[in-house]
Amino acid sequence: MLNKTEAFKLAFEIKEREKNKKQTLFLSQMERLESENQTLKEINQRLNMLGAKTAITALSGDTETLQELKNTITALNEQKQAILNNADLVSAKPDCDKCADTGYVKGKICDCVKCIAKELLIEDLSKSLPLNSSRFEDFSLEF
Repeated sequence: MLNKTEAFKLAFEIKEREKNKKQTLFLSQMERLESENQTLKEINQRLNMLGAKTAITALSGDTETLQELKNTITALNEQKQAILNNADLVSAKPDCDKCADTGYVKGKICDCVKCIAKELLIEDLSKSLPLNSSRFEDFSLEF
């Protein structure tokens, strides 16, 4: 029979598997979209290049060039977002807004994990009870 500690451990494992599965699917879809959409591929390449250039420029102290780079990056991100909005992608948004699928909120176990653990405990308990043979038709007060 499953105890509380085991249920929480299993709940965290389930939460992590679901999170990883969702991230993997999202990344796979992004790769597919980029391979099918040359504009998106070029935007991502430019954003990568500009990221490094922005870091170097920030260190140099050239605020004018830095602002131009930021404006260019913002414009490219807007173009990218428009392409992504038109694509049929699985959301990368976490299932739980409280913990962002980490399982913890301010160092405490999130309600989403508690709910999974509770379901696991109920399921385990149900396996050990004779629920299939416990019916009103079979009920008898005779001893």
